[in-house]
Amino acid sequence: MKKISLAVLLAGAMIVSACGSQSESTVSTEASILDESVTTEPIGEGSVPEDSSPVDSSASSGAPESVDMLLADLPECVISSTLSIDSTGRPYTLSEPSCAGGWMFAYPECEYECEASLGIQMVDGQWQLRGWIYNVCYEGAGGSFGLPEAVAIWHIRWSCESGSEDEVYVPVAEPTTGPLSLGDFGPRVAALDAALSSSGFLTASPNDAFEFDTLKAVLDLQFQLGFEIDGYAGPITMGSLGLS
Repeated sequence: MKKISLAVLLAGAMIVSACGSQSESTVSTEASILDESVTTEPIGEGSVPEDSSPVDSSASSGAPESVDMLLADLPECVISSTLSIDSTGRPYTLSEPSCAGGWMFAYPECEYECEASLGIQMVDGQWQLRGWIYNVCYEGAGGSFGLPEAVAIWHIRWSCESGSEDEVYVPVAEPTTGPLSLGDFGPRVAALDAALSSSGFLTASPNDAFEFDTLKAVLDLQFQLGFEIDGYAGPITMGSLGLS
């Protein structure tokens, strides 16, 4: 995670103010969005998620027999030449793409403001530009750019309140029942990691901790199966892996 100096923060503030002020937002604020055809509702702070709900007929017809059969259909995390064109038609260079849950993020070559990334979303089988994300804290990114909260947490890993990852990822003992989420650890998470690994969604070494690698795997699975992309491993997500 890039550490942000005071100078960078001031520079970022100047750029944001120049482009128009952003309203302050928290994880309990419904996200506004750049493209009104795509809607997201981040989970409110302190609320209990209802878990990922199917959004298409194939998802509601039941879990697939084998989720690893779907991996070939995951979108390739590669920036095409058509995405490297700005609004005036001038080419620019993007690097270091990273993808999770149907979103891709890339950093531009820069001289002054280097703490921003470009958000690109997979819509109807095509990567579409969504806008610039200033990576100061995940709450601002989720509220201002329409990112699902869990995707913003995975990408930025930076809390507005603490100024670090401390309040984003704090290990706690997993609940005996109910959804699993970032920070949980225990035997249920170990089973989740093992299932995600065997199906190909988890590429890191499985363990008993719901870390950012597990979060990415859950986001990718939910995107691929057409579930709500909330980053929680609840009954529908767990059921698709043969778990409870």
